[in-house]
Amino acid sequence: MFSDEDVEDQGDVEDNENEDDLNVFDAFEYHADYIFGNFRVDGESNPNILPSGARIIEKISSDVMSLKNICLKSISKNVSRFNAAFSITKDVNFRRNLHYLRKVHSPYLIQEILKEKNELEESYLDFLIHEHLEEIQMAIFPETAWKSVIKRISEVGHGFQKVDFMFKEELMEDLDKYIDFVNKVVCHLTNVKYLNLNSCCDDRTLGIIGSSCLLLNELHFNECPITEEGLKFLCQKNKDNEIGLKLKILNISDAGGMQEGITYLLQNMPSLEVIEHNDLPNIIYDLHKEEMNNNTLRKKYNLTTLRLGTSAPWEEIPSISEILALLIDVCPHVKEISLSLNSKEHLDLCLGFPELEIFRVINIEPSLYLDINGFLEAKGRFLKKLEIERFHLSAAVLTENCQMVEDLTLTDINFQPLEPGVTLNPLKKLSQLQLVSFRFHNNVICQSLINILNASPNVEKLVLSDCRFGDNEEIITSLSKFCENGKLQHLKFINCDVQEPFLQSVLLTCTTLSTLSVEYCDSIFSFHMDNLYQISQTLKNDVKIEWIDTRSELNSIDSNGDGIFDNYYDYDSDDYEYYDSDNLYYAYDSDGF
Repeated sequence: MFSDEDVEDQGDVEDNENEDDLNVFDAFEYHADYIFGNFRVDGESNPNILPSGARIIEKISSDVMSLKNICLKSISKNVSRFNAAFSITKDVNFRRNLHYLRKVHSPYLIQEILKEKNELEESYLDFLIHEHLEEIQMAIFPETAWKSVIKRISEVGHGFQKVDFMFKEELMEDLDKYIDFVNKVVCHLTNVKYLNLNSCCDDRTLGIIGSSCLLLNELHFNECPITEEGLKFLCQKNKDNEIGLKLKILNISDAGGMQEGITYLLQNMPSLEVIEHNDLPNIIYDLHKEEMNNNTLRKKYNLTTLRLGTSAPWEEIPSISEILALLIDVCPHVKEISLSLNSKEHLDLCLGFPELEIFRVINIEPSLYLDINGFLEAKGRFLKKLEIERFHLSAAVLTENCQMVEDLTLTDINFQPLEPGVTLNPLKKLSQLQLVSFRFHNNVICQSLINILNASPNVEKLVLSDCRFGDNEEIITSLSKFCENGKLQHLKFINCDVQEPFLQSVLLTCTTLSTLSVEYCDSIFSFHMDNLYQISQTLKNDVKIEWIDTRSELNSIDSNGDGIFDNYYDYDSDDYEYYDSDNLYYAYDSDGF
């Protein structure tokens, strides 16, 4: 893999157990510089500096694994050689490429090594765990490696920015043991900005965070053995922490109670902008209700996000109207509201938040479709993200007043007819559109959604969920034209009666498409996906096809984890698994198998 000049002591380099692993590189005049040096951080290659061997690989990449994946697979099986080279090579260019390799691909290499051996040799840790590893998922390390990992993190943990402890719940029978591991790691994360502790947290952990992780902005934990005092530890001040922790986001949504602790945080950590906790509105109300009754409210919070209405109906005391009235006064900087309501009064109260930009609202009264047009006429021009469910709505009011909206979700909307001759204003900033629970047998609904699609020329991501097209050719034709003429990159169907001919048409005519996802659609079977995959092989543009179907545990695609439609963190450099039509296991990609 490298020359004798690179490694002075050949005894430090283990023999390769399987020479075939390296032959693929030799066949294309492998050299470390072009394997790693020509890839930018974003994963794209520069064709102007590819040597002839790399051009051959690039040319045949549609038939075999990508060059990057070939390299990473082989490196993970021969990490001892790269580890030795990193320690002793004097070649400046090779060392630079090794630094790039470890900086960008360490998580993948660690994962692959552990798949093979279920252990991580201590000698590899200097190479694989380093201060440039800004994001790390601690759950990839088995318990047998914890001692060595803690020692290494004590040396380089100051470089970590985002650390996740998402251990599988079935492994955590002895929770104290996992919490102890977390505590021994967290104390070294002096510059971390994001921490997800999952269930591995107690009062000691919060005390360590409060004294050691002084740059932390975002903290998540749930169902942990913490107390009210533990939350107070986050606000501790001592000789090494005169200012105190300045959290912006705290997510403890699954923690029950904690009223005293959250009250303490509200009073002593003014930096908090988001507190994810189901009882937060009630806690704030209880804290200030007497002042509200006496008209002596003076306290202001910097909270930017509020979630209300998780428990209904609103006949409880305090009522949602009382809570909203108080929050308008004490939380003047709210930009995001998620609200369940059942009266126009609740909707009108939301007009009192002057900085509102993101609005999610559900009408929980199934027999009553409230009119949201007046709210949009008053507030729509400020909104960047809008999600509304079960309301009366005029498409003309929406497009005229919500010109700044970038992300729009419409669910089970009762559209009002447009007046003859009315043309909708284009929503030029709209890039994400989601349509949920629509039946297209209703002409007004069909025409309204067609008009909204036509008024959305810059949508890049379109999701249709629980929609029934039936035999309505008009909506199918309009949707086809929208996909053909727009800038659509990602298209997803969830539990829809979409048919294969339409999906074929989209693949063939939507030249901008990069991802097609089909989930739980009863009319799509494995042979349909075979046909779609064959079509994708003929396209000039690379289209990733994702399919999930629970009718058989094998009828699904192992998604590439690119985060297009999901919000979870997962590192997977080997984007697609093998295509095997005999076993009905699918992972389609026009670049790979």
